[in-house]
Amino acid sequence: MGLEGLNQALRELANLQLGSSELEAIRRITDRLMKLPTGPNALLMVQSASKQLRELRNRIADALPEAPRPAYALDEEEDDA
Repeated sequence: MGLEGLNQALRELANLQLGSSELEAIRRITDRLMKLPTGPNALLMVQSASKQLRELRNRIADALPEAPRPAYALDEEEDDA
């Protein structure tokens, strides 16, 4: 799994709501990719980055969703009628 896997993971992450810790993790991974060496180690680094991004995506997607908050709340009032 090379560049296509990396591309797929980034596309999937783009569809999720990311917090600051997730964005920081993505930044660290992409910073390493920007310094990608040439040669046989390059493919290993791309595969590693792809795996890390997929794992991050899976953690986010598999997390339990928060309970939905109501848009408004009705006050509990006594009926005066």
